[in-house]
Amino acid sequence: MSDSASITTGSLAQRRTRRRWTSASRNCRPRERGRRSAKKQHAIWTPPQLGAFLLVALRDRYDGMWVLAATTGMRRSELAGVEGKMVDLDAGALTIEDTRVVVRGRAEASDGKSESSQRDISLDSFTVRHLRSYIGRMNEEREAFGDSYPNHDYVMVGPEGRPLHPDTITARSNRLVDKAGSRAS
Repeated sequence: MSDSASITTGSLAQRRTRRRWTSASRNCRPRERGRRSAKKQHAIWTPPQLGAFLLVALRDRYDGMWVLAATTGMRRSELAGVEGKMVDLDAGALTIEDTRVVVRGRAEASDGKSESSQRDISLDSFTVRHLRSYIGRMNEEREAFGDSYPNHDYVMVGPEGRPLHPDTITARSNRLVDKAGSRAS
């Protein structure tokens, strides 16, 4: 019997065991059932790195978004999904409900990763001030465009009023990080 024939024969339990050994080239022991691999550890900025980033980011068109990301830890999909109805600047609060995720290269609305991803966030006065200024500029652009402005409530938008694609947020963030020299290690 050839090797390929032996792989397709045997009990279901034997085939499942063989499948668990498929990671042998990466790992010398079989994958354990029910256990996930360790989560990727995200690099954390030091206060000077964060300060350097914010000095550059505050001169960017999306300064309010960068401050929001820096002070709340929001994910790119959460930032892209912020709608005006979710923001209460007078109360210093933001409700994260829906997100915008990338599916086959296209941004689509989503209800978040999990039930716990829907939450209320308190905003400090620094964040409120920058977010208020940012939203004010976006509203001025909306008024200037008039009826040709896209009909939606997204806050993080491009100059033409289209909602930001999450990949655009990542690419722009990476450029600002590089410009600031604040790449975390």
